[in-house]
Amino acid sequence: MNFTMVPFLDAVEDVSAGNRKIPRAEFSEYGRHPVVDQGQKLIAGYTDSADLLARTNGPIIVFGDHTRAFKYVDFPFAMGADGVKLLRCRDEFYPKFVYHYLRSYDLPSAGYSRHFKFLKRIDVPKPPLVEQHRIASILDKVDAIRSWRSKALHHLDLLERSIFHELVGDDDWRSVTTARRGKNSAGWEWVPLNRVARMATGHTPDRTRQGYWDGDIPWVSLPKIRELDGRMAVDVEPKVTEAGIANSSAVVLPAGTVCFSRTASVGFVTKLGRPMATSQDFHNWTPGDSLDSDYLMAALRFSRLHLLSASDGSIHRTIYQRVAERFHILLPPLEVQRDFAARKQRVDIERSNAQRSLAAIEEMLRSLQSRAFGGEL
Repeated sequence: MNFTMVPFLDAVEDVSAGNRKIPRAEFSEYGRHPVVDQGQKLIAGYTDSADLLARTNGPIIVFGDHTRAFKYVDFPFAMGADGVKLLRCRDEFYPKFVYHYLRSYDLPSAGYSRHFKFLKRIDVPKPPLVEQHRIASILDKVDAIRSWRSKALHHLDLLERSIFHELVGDDDWRSVTTARRGKNSAGWEWVPLNRVARMATGHTPDRTRQGYWDGDIPWVSLPKIRELDGRMAVDVEPKVTEAGIANSSAVVLPAGTVCFSRTASVGFVTKLGRPMATSQDFHNWTPGDSLDSDYLMAALRFSRLHLLSASDGSIHRTIYQRVAERFHILLPPLEVQRDFAARKQRVDIERSNAQRSLAAIEEMLRSLQSRAFGGEL
């Protein structure tokens, strides 16, 4: 069956205007109303203010202008700031069908630039409504299995957080702060992070110089950090050369260094599994003898929302170096830190298995999408 194709804006309309947007620093971990932003997770945080709910009728497709993420939202929500587009389907289009099609479309990446300009140029298939419902129903079933696998991964993340708080105490959920606190109930102190880890920044070698790129040194950049959050970075693209490092302010950081994104996607954290360099979008800490890198990574991750309150900027939130230099970390005995690292490693094994299962389901979904929108399903 050959489908009629129509211009994108004949299938959907942009209804983003007129809605109040919530900066990420104002998200809460708990609240009455979910906040939907351009990140990969459906719900990024919460707010208690009903006045901030988006003015929409019916299901909405949320598009991340920077991240290219699509989300189907059929519940009241507040709109996260920066790069969020709200798309409402026109009368002759079934929202779930359009959502599945947009997710299947290979939209080109322009880094952290905006992508809606590319999205507006595409065409959307327009089979009869009954056919749209049939296709969406098939894809929904496979997508539900994918969602269950994703929830399993989420529960493993919650397990890691639970293990962390069991070891350090629930009263210490802000394990990294911007100011020194008194001792916790176990008698552990918050110490300046710079005292127990060596701090470094990153840099971007000149992209116009061919001899600086396509080398052997992995280079961690901002677009990669969300998928690396809480994980060890083993091999990333692009790669730079030794000449690129030597002729820039970039440095090769040792394995075990913990990298904390300081701007735009603030507070996402990875640990280097081999020597790498990073862009200037990171604060990097190489732990000393009294600090375990897995513990440091978790402490930064689980203090993320608190640390966001120390960021500056109305559009792109940034934690500047002068603020990062004031970070204090709760420092348990090294054996406690290593106990957490060992238990985290077991969770990571289960997470790796769940990710492989999820990848297989996603491959099946992509195959079905290709057949469905090619008129072969």
